[in-house]
Amino acid sequence: MTRRTATSAGSSGSAVLSTPGVSAPGGRRTLERAPLVIQSLQPLEPGFYTGLPQVARMAVFARDERAVLITTPERVKLYRDLPVLGAGISINPGIADWNALENHVVLGIDTALEDFPSQPDAFRLELATGQKYTRDEFLDRLEALGYEREANLDASDLEKTEGYFNVIGDTLQIRVNTRGDTVRAEFFGDELETLRLNDEKVKTYSLEPLG
Repeated sequence: MTRRTATSAGSSGSAVLSTPGVSAPGGRRTLERAPLVIQSLQPLEPGFYTGLPQVARMAVFARDERAVLITTPERVKLYRDLPVLGAGISINPGIADWNALENHVVLGIDTALEDFPSQPDAFRLELATGQKYTRDEFLDRLEALGYEREANLDASDLEKTEGYFNVIGDTLQIRVNTRGDTVRAEFFGDELETLRLNDEKVKTYSLEPLG
């Protein structure tokens, strides 16, 4: 199903709905009355609307089955309460979120203008226990994502070790960020037998390209 993408309009920077100088009165309390707002807006046709408070903009956006809204970065946070209206939302999704997008996507204009691959799955490495990985191809994929092989990971230098990995026997250890988070993958032959994020067992993990 094709997403209907909203385009930017007006000085407020909001896509689809442009309301310069109008804010949502009542905050979250206003959202509690949202069903009435939705009912009153049902006759409206898709397009550009003015003079609507923020909760009404959200109601128009939420009623579509699938939609994308592009707005200014400072207005993105105004749509975080969209689930109150019964609509799932993904805000500024990245490659890791690609397979779990909600029906409503909100993008800041800066995020929307960033380069994004036409085939996101080709730019990440999905790890899942029980799956088989050819060793050489696996290590090549890691290097293609920007990770470097290092014989000894120095835990005292987290910044240096971000994006490094080492291999000891059938165990692969990857330092994924400067916080010291480590992915540990233990293989039995080509099969990924055990996967841990730090010391916690997980079934899957997605490795994204290093920035």
